Amino acid sequence: MLILGIDTSTENCSVGLIKDGKIVSDNSILGKFAHAERIVELVNKAFSMGYSLNDLDAIAISIGPGSYTGLRVGLGFAKGMSLALGIPILPVPTIAVLDSVVRDKYPGEKILFIRSHKDIVYYVLANSEDSLWGKPHVESIVEVVKKYKHVESFVGNFDFELDTKAIEVRYPSGVHAALLGYKHYNRLIKMSNPELEPYYLTEFKADRWKKR
Repeated sequence: MLILGIDTSTENCSVGLIKDGKIVSDNSILGKFAHAERIVELVNKAFSMGYSLNDLDAIAISIGPGSYTGLRVGLGFAKGMSLALGIPILPVPTIAVLDSVVRDKYPGEKILFIRSHKDIVYYVLANSEDSLWGKPHVESIVEVVKKYKHVESFVGNFDFELDTKAIEVRYPSGVHAALLGYKHYNRLIKMSNPELEPYYLTEFKADRWKKR
């Protein structure tokens, strides 16, 4: 199975390609306005490795939460490809994608977050598989640190330069969205439909992530 993965949830525009769970291509461009300008370039680079668009079986998209504009760019692009090629879109929660990126280094309990605006973050206490697929919390990073001061590892897409807690800056990636799309294909295929919307963390859309 050939799966294209796309993540535009943060300032990191990332595209990856996997074949039967093995990485074929993994490329990213970091830049606040890179998404609309560079996503085509990254997809073309992914398919310079010997495969064609017609070989694709599915597109895994990092569905959110994250940047409002970034999420819309990525999903809009994925929808266009899905319609043109007649293949499904697999919506993967962005927090789960970030966990996949850092799990080898941080296998235990940790705080994972995606910055919303100012000092507000979407976050989860990642201590189980279910926590990664549930509804993230929304709170000031200062309050999160106070609440979870016993947790050693804080990982997210922005360094708030806090005196009380060191933060490792890491970004979700397209290739890890693809790997999760492959791993959880049977679950995610049930969520694939032409009316998919970015996960902006509202009560209505949060219901989609209940186990099926």
